[in-house]
This record gives sequence, structure tokens and C-alpha cells, in this order.
Amino acid sequence: MFGIKKKIEVGQYDKINSGKFISKLLRNLKCTEIVCENYDKVKEQAVIQASICTGEQVAGFKDRETGRFREVMLIRSEADRAYFLEKYGVQEEDLVKEY
Repeated sequence: MFGIKKKIEVGQYDKINSGKFISKLLRNLKCTEIVCENYDKVKEQAVIQASICTGEQVAGFKDRETGRFREVMLIRSEADRAYFLEKYGVQEEDLVKEY
């Protein structure tokens, strides 16, 4: 359902010879993009959830029947917002912002 993409240098694989390296790699591994494989426009509503305290914004999809929110990506800038809209084919007027 979800996949996580992270670029790791090819040369780093040569260094995987100890538990210390793997431990360090896992600590430093940061999710750069969460890829949603399916988005049903009939059953789900595109939503940006924003925190009223911190202003943090998360884009995802809310099930119209259950209200369950499925997080897709963090929105840090207008470029992230535009990327979300383009990637999932969401029209600006169909996007709902919740606080």
C-alpha cells in the first residue's frame, strides 16, 4: 500500500560490514517521499491537515465513509503543495484544508 523511497549511495553498500554501520544508517535514514499507490476519487477526499499550533501541514486522503485519514506527504512549501496536486491529479478546488 505504501512505499518509502530513500536514495542511498551505491558505495555505502561496500561499507556494510558491521552492526555499527547499519545502526547509524537506520538512525540517519529519513523518509524523503511516501508514495501512495492508489487514490480512489469516489471514496476518498484530498485533504491537507494543518496544525493550529505549529502550522505543520500534511497532505493525504480522507475516506468519505469512515473519516479515516491516510497521510501521504508533508507539505513544507508551495512547491510541495503543487507537487502533491500534480502527482495525484487533484484539482485545487477539490482540495480541503482541515485544522
